[in-house]
Amino acid sequence: MSTIATISKRLSSINFGQDVPWGSTSFLSQQNLNKLPRAHLRRHLLAREENGNGKRSQLIQCLQTSLENEQEEKRRLEEEQEKIHVQTAQLEEKGAVYCVGSNHRGQLGLGDLQHRNIFTVIAASRGLKINQVSSKNDLVFGVSESHHVYCWGSAGMGPMGIESREKRSQFESLQLVNSLEEEDIICVVVGLDHACSISETAVYSWGSGYSGCLGNGTLDVQMLPDMVSFSKDCRIQRIDTGEMHCCALSSTGDVFTWGHEANGRLGGGDFREMVSIPRIVNLTERIRMIACGSEHTMAASESKVYSWGDNDGARLGHGDVEDRCEPCEIIGLSGLGIIAISCGTWHSACIAAAPPMQGSGWLYTW
Repeated sequence: MSTIATISKRLSSINFGQDVPWGSTSFLSQQNLNKLPRAHLRRHLLAREENGNGKRSQLIQCLQTSLENEQEEKRRLEEEQEKIHVQTAQLEEKGAVYCVGSNHRGQLGLGDLQHRNIFTVIAASRGLKINQVSSKNDLVFGVSESHHVYCWGSAGMGPMGIESREKRSQFESLQLVNSLEEEDIICVVVGLDHACSISETAVYSWGSGYSGCLGNGTLDVQMLPDMVSFSKDCRIQRIDTGEMHCCALSSTGDVFTWGHEANGRLGGGDFREMVSIPRIVNLTERIRMIACGSEHTMAASESKVYSWGDNDGARLGHGDVEDRCEPCEIIGLSGLGIIAISCGTWHSACIAAAPPMQGSGWLYTW
């Protein structure tokens, strides 16, 4: 039997007091080690897995060294943890994504299917410099500053822009959309079962072509992004989508729509079933902003806001519940300096400038 084991066996037969926290740093830091009995010194050393042999002065020195080493190790670990914390914070400041809520289809991107009731950082997004996020139902896209597109969620079954079954099966985590690499994508929007993206020079769409919402003339399903052509030579600078229709804004202020025409949401003046290629909307002013709700659309110039489509719940803002199949000005907002517009499923909102305040305004909802 080893010497330590022999001492331990011998010490176990002695009643040192059951209330003494043997080897505890907090306890020993309050004691004068020079006044502790030799048997107590041994017991403390053995509890700390140190050698309990030697003269009393040696035991004191050994215990002091053990405590000092523990404090040094604690300081070292704290410094490492602080360094990691700083590095992590710096990465998150460069564009990390936070999420909260239901996660039954991997839509939180956290690598599991567990729900979260507080905002949680997606660790894989740290340092990616993601500056645009778009989601619909349980599918999410993120676009980084360097134009990389990532997607996650939808149990791997939605319009992810990914053909690989292996990558689709890893839907709980961020997946790089390789089909959009080298395209300099700046924005992705998601519809009910389709998605669109824009770069500096082109528009791409993929997913279900039902009702013409892909804008390339097909009604089929396209797993991978395909370019959308426009009748007018222009650069598209913004795009938005409802459940089954899309709206695009060019750099010259022209508005194009395509997809499901029901309730007049395309603004083409009729209620045809579908439009499968982009069609210009007849607006007499240069448009600066667009927004799509699930079944309605809005557009804004410098001082006017127009809306059209399904008007259930009075979401068009015209004082009634009648659908509109072409753009109609929202009179209540006429003459205001429009800062932003937005469409929800059953409501709409607008921010109008409030002079002389700079960069702020009044919020209108209906």
